[in-house]
Amino acid sequence: MPMPAPRKQKAKAEPPAAPPLSAPAFHCREYQAEAERAFDAGIRRQFLAWHRRAGKDAYGMYLAAREMKKRVGNYWHLFPLHSHARRALWEGIDPETGIRFIDRYFPEAERASVNNSEMLIRMKTGSTWQLLGSDHYDRLVGAGTIGILVSEWALCDPRFYEYARPIIRENDGWVVFITTFRGRNHAWQMFKQLEGNPEWFTSLRTIRDTRREDGRPVISESDVAKDRAEGMSESLVQQEYYCNPAAALPGSLYGSSITELTDSGRRATFAYDARFGVTAAWSLEFAPVNISVAFFQNAGNESRVIGSRSFMFRTLAEAYAEARAGFPWKVATHLVPPDNDGVYTSLMVDLGCHAVDVAPALNTSKAAMVTQAFLSRVHVDNVARPFEKLTGVNNELLLDSLNGYRLKESNDTEEYTLNLFASYERYLARAVEHYAAAEMARPAARARPRNYAAYDRGVI
Repeated sequence: MPMPAPRKQKAKAEPPAAPPLSAPAFHCREYQAEAERAFDAGIRRQFLAWHRRAGKDAYGMYLAAREMKKRVGNYWHLFPLHSHARRALWEGIDPETGIRFIDRYFPEAERASVNNSEMLIRMKTGSTWQLLGSDHYDRLVGAGTIGILVSEWALCDPRFYEYARPIIRENDGWVVFITTFRGRNHAWQMFKQLEGNPEWFTSLRTIRDTRREDGRPVISESDVAKDRAEGMSESLVQQEYYCNPAAALPGSLYGSSITELTDSGRRATFAYDARFGVTAAWSLEFAPVNISVAFFQNAGNESRVIGSRSFMFRTLAEAYAEARAGFPWKVATHLVPPDNDGVYTSLMVDLGCHAVDVAPALNTSKAAMVTQAFLSRVHVDNVARPFEKLTGVNNELLLDSLNGYRLKESNDTEEYTLNLFASYERYLARAVEHYAAAEMARPAARARPRNYAAYDRGVI
């Protein structure tokens, strides 16, 4: 008997797709509106030092979305690292609306295409908006870039603006820096320098200076008290909520050493002295992304940093040639990182360096202790020099790097481990650590054992 044909099951109807959330219009708060009015009045260079959760990135995205409709071009929104940009904004949710940031400020109906891997949105107007990281600043292509928003400028590589400045000027564009301070590094120094400059709008706002549309504080003192009660350190509270540049950078290995160096007057004028030899301490372990070098002199018992330079995406031969041509001294000794296989030494010898020393290998803890001891006595030349083309001030980037060189905080325990934060500060900081380790290992620097012979003769 033939089997009956199986009964066809009726396909289940798919539930209707939820309509996309409509984002409410962005309304500037009083302090954001002040910045917008200055922008509309023609002040298109802005530095906004606003506290945590003040809506810095929201204002920046709103401004870019507004300007993209007025003028077709490329617009950048930069974070310190490329990975930061993806987590914070590309995949981030606006807490006020529950909508993705990019969906709120660049609605799907207005987009022509989206490139997820490049974090780039092309609008139907022809303008593009892209999230980027300042860590690879010299790989950015700036054709047609007319608007740049730099987020957390205090944590970005300060060389980025030297690269971006001519792009903005050529294209008659605009740039906005938004940040809280991280010690007295390049961001704080730049802010102080720009205060009173009529071509710049500068704004410093702590939690005591910001209000929502209904008059309530954006962050109340009671909110801060709760954060303290939950274990937030006072230095982080001062940094994030009160924009205090004197607050120690959380996790910083050498921040207090740089403060003491500055306060003691050892950050001053210490020019090259032809009577003493020069040692070039190289940081090569991050090549080809970065090669850095710091130049030291021992003038009697006084150690001095007389110059430094950091090279992005250069070969060792190119960095070496630029260093030789860029500084008014000859190097007696080249110091390379720990070199068990001899590769660093061989490469330097091939370039014509006949006196090559190797820094001792130290773990993170020992390197920090040795370098802290070295920084407690070293002198740093920190005045304007003609060979310093980036900042104009000798060793400014080196001091900035040492101040911001820090440990990484665990996401799970909120405790610091001996893992170092991967940022531009490590490049020159490692060169200083290598030299400090080599100085520690010099026989003359070691404590001599006591000679009890005279005492023994007296007793016997």
